[in-house]
Amino acid sequence: MRYRTVVMIAALVAMISGVALATGESDAVSDDGPVEISFMFSDGDNYPYRSDWWALQEVARRGGVTLAMEPVPGSDYQTKLQLVFASGEVPDAASAGLDATQTYAPQGLVLPLSDYTEFTPNFIELVDLWGMGGDLDQITLDDGKYYLFPEASEVGVQKEGWIYRQDLLERFGMDVPADLAELRTFLERAREDNPDSLGYTSTAGLPRVIAHFGLAYGLKVGFSNGPGYMLDESGEWFHAPSTDRYREMLAYLRDLMADGLMDPEIFTQTAAQLNAKVYGGNIAVVHHFYAGANRYTRNGREQVGDFFEMHTDFPPAGPYG
Repeated sequence: MRYRTVVMIAALVAMISGVALATGESDAVSDDGPVEISFMFSDGDNYPYRSDWWALQEVARRGGVTLAMEPVPGSDYQTKLQLVFASGEVPDAASAGLDATQTYAPQGLVLPLSDYTEFTPNFIELVDLWGMGGDLDQITLDDGKYYLFPEASEVGVQKEGWIYRQDLLERFGMDVPADLAELRTFLERAREDNPDSLGYTSTAGLPRVIAHFGLAYGLKVGFSNGPGYMLDESGEWFHAPSTDRYREMLAYLRDLMADGLMDPEIFTQTAAQLNAKVYGGNIAVVHHFYAGANRYTRNGREQVGDFFEMHTDFPPAGPYG
């Protein structure tokens, strides 16, 4: 049984700066000729693997490295990860989290990236530029070393939000709703077109729905701010859920629900129940991870018709945001 040391990586793009770390007992890296690194990762149903991904092209262009991708269905990934480590036939790199490094690093199966910082100047530069020292502390193990790259982006990235029935917008001759008034108009048109339409729905729960609608009222509330305290323009603290703006937001949501423009099961349904409504053609707007639009469109075309299309876009503006 041949064991190799594996690089564990949280984000694919990090390999642009970190590909040279696939060393140790691995025979994947050579001093001359093209370099190929095997990379096992969790493949998502929402956004399945494609060989023409921009990130892969950039890794090859910038680092002269070819990634031999080994996609594994997300539902099976943790089991697969355990099996390959148990067998010893591990890839050169794998996507994983802190829990995996805590399990496999003490066994000597994971490469300590912190020992090879001379090979990752781009990454170290970003650590200094973006002040990521605290992030590294969070993934550093008791031995004082870190074994994976943290996820990082130059600006905050919103991963979930508004997914619209694009085919309905086009059929109604409407643009993506720019504000809450236009959102309501779109939901009304959808219900006029289909009396079974439930309008807007989600499985994210009340805190996330409140958080997303709160943006239109200039409030950071719900999931994004549990206690609900914010600083005003003068630097004074105030309690956002106690403001008139918050009450206005609740009134807007109440009216959507009362008028049949919001799914009455929005706060209690399962993902399977939501999917049944979407693929039944009864949802106009979904709050979900943005990558879900690809899955909705793909499955919707099979179950509803070739015209079915869901599209992500910016959240609607409101009176204060």
